[in-house]
Amino acid sequence: MTASRRTFLAGIGAAAAAAPALARAQSQPATEFSPGLIYLNTGSLGPTPQPVLDRVLAVWRTLEENPVVNGYNEGAGLVAAEAARAEVARLIGCATDNLLITGGTTRAMNIVAGSVRLARGDAVLTTDQEHHGGIAGWTWRARRDGVRIDRVPVPPEENDVAAILARITAAIRSETRVISVSHVLFSTGLRMPLTEICALARSRGLLSVIDGAQAVGMIPVDVGAIGCHAYAASGHKWLMGPKGTGLLYVSPDAAGQVEPIEWEMGKAYVSDSAGFGRSRWPPGSGRLSKQRVAWGSPRSSSASSPCATVPGGPFQKFPASSWRAPRPVRWRAASSLSACPLRSRRGRS
Repeated sequence: MTASRRTFLAGIGAAAAAAPALARAQSQPATEFSPGLIYLNTGSLGPTPQPVLDRVLAVWRTLEENPVVNGYNEGAGLVAAEAARAEVARLIGCATDNLLITGGTTRAMNIVAGSVRLARGDAVLTTDQEHHGGIAGWTWRARRDGVRIDRVPVPPEENDVAAILARITAAIRSETRVISVSHVLFSTGLRMPLTEICALARSRGLLSVIDGAQAVGMIPVDVGAIGCHAYAASGHKWLMGPKGTGLLYVSPDAAGQVEPIEWEMGKAYVSDSAGFGRSRWPPGSGRLSKQRVAWGSPRSSSASSPCATVPGGPFQKFPASSWRAPRPVRWRAASSLSACPLRSRRGRS
């Protein structure tokens, strides 16, 4: 029996042994789970903790007491939404005015793809392991505008980030305008060498766009340290925020290249160009983001290393201390069984 197979089987045994403890932890739920449910599919949709859900419902009720007064100008709902936007910006290390609240990662990636100026024959360089929600905007541009998509192979067993970087470098050609990759691959959990990829993009005058659906909330993210031009993520996965929330960061030096129509008439959460939006959702995201910062989760990390500590491939554990939640005993027990984030192809928004 190979070492990797023994490690895998040992992991299954540990999971079985821990199941009773997890079941006991579920007797004091932080969410409204069905009785007896042990939930480990946060990479698709994260469970919203009860305090966050309570905050969302409270803001919604306040909004309905006087919709126009509370929803516009200096209304309570809008004030809460703007405060939440500031907390989320702080979480990923950017200025509030560089952050757009969206409905999820897919929406954020689509905004980028739809706003970047690309001509027929221009190329977008990506990998063959991108989630369809992260690549849909580029395939739309390819179909509609004749943009070419070049895909660099990243085999499932790959964990050599230097080799990945070399293949991406070799695939750049004169027509390449954008490098669009995931921070953490949904298919294998491999953490991509983002700092190096984004530095490469800048050195060649290319736009770097990052799908961070499986990163924010799971590992520390500092968009300034990464050096990307645009970064998209969800609030309802590893952040365990309200469903239907997401974010898009646009770096100041990319403002002329990535131009969300939502910012045409101002960058406030509610504006004439953004419309009313989902003002009842962001306050819950802000509450959870504020808690995560208060818990001491660092916002910077080495984005160039894979998840690795266990030999034998990219299906490896993050340390439990890298991810914290309102009930440390319960969630640390769960995270000790979790591999790097794996996402169902049906579980993306």
